Amino acid sequence: MRTVGLEPTHPGVLEPKSSASTNFARLARRERIIFGMHRARSRSLYLTRHGRPLLLLPLLLALACNLERGGGEPQAQQTTRAAPQKGPAAPSSGLAELREDAPLSLKKLLGQPVAAVDAILGAPKGAVLRRASCVRFVPERVFFACDSVTQTYNDPTAQFRQIQVAFEDGLAARLTLDGLIAAGASSGDLFNPEDALAAVGLSLPAPPTISNPVPEVTLWSWFNSQARLNLEGRSYRVEISIVDEDRARSRLEVILNDPLTEAEQLRVLPPQGARLVGPTAAQPADP
Repeated sequence: MRTVGLEPTHPGVLEPKSSASTNFARLARRERIIFGMHRARSRSLYLTRHGRPLLLLPLLLALACNLERGGGEPQAQQTTRAAPQKGPAAPSSGLAELREDAPLSLKKLLGQPVAAVDAILGAPKGAVLRRASCVRFVPERVFFACDSVTQTYNDPTAQFRQIQVAFEDGLAARLTLDGLIAAGASSGDLFNPEDALAAVGLSLPAPPTISNPVPEVTLWSWFNSQARLNLEGRSYRVEISIVDEDRARSRLEVILNDPLTEAEQLRVLPPQGARLVGPTAAQPADP
């Protein structure tokens, strides 16, 4: 017989969110993990290094401790993958800049007729070099028949030792400025190609290609795509060179390098077709 009032105890249902139910769930999960650890041991799921087994025990114990501390199932880390970063920005597609107020303004010289150049630089000196051909590098070297005249001038701004201007069919197509005299404020006695560009008010948007054609010569060259120097629809390339780091033997050249027009294509010559006519009789060559 059962004594009245002594009912057998019935453990009440734990509240889902009570601490007891949470602790019970944690314990159960920990036991499942440890059980899985022993199964891993029995199946020899381990790695081997220097002949010693490295069991998965540390990893499983760390996981169990994490569950005990943080509670609940480990949540998958939700990482937001950042969009792949682009590489460095492409070089500016802007053109070269020319200062019209520079002492030697390229805009006032390039593409101009002989009379306009003489009005700025003064009377030419020495020999007048004539050729019956011109050359382009677009990108291969191409000769074509033309009337080429090269005249030499003193620099009225006293920045260069002398200036040579090559006229093609009557228009200035190439400027050669020899012997940069004055150094830039930040250069001291060392030659800086930026000083030569600044002397003619020229700023180029891309770095040059630097080479040494021979050991004693350093060449900075900007081909059309690097120079991006366009005047009146014509494209130019730029070269600066120096011999033995001697400022007196430095040279800046700005050279017309357009693709040939249809008329010029009809006058293309083989490489050996470049012909030197020589100094004119009126201005004999210097001895």
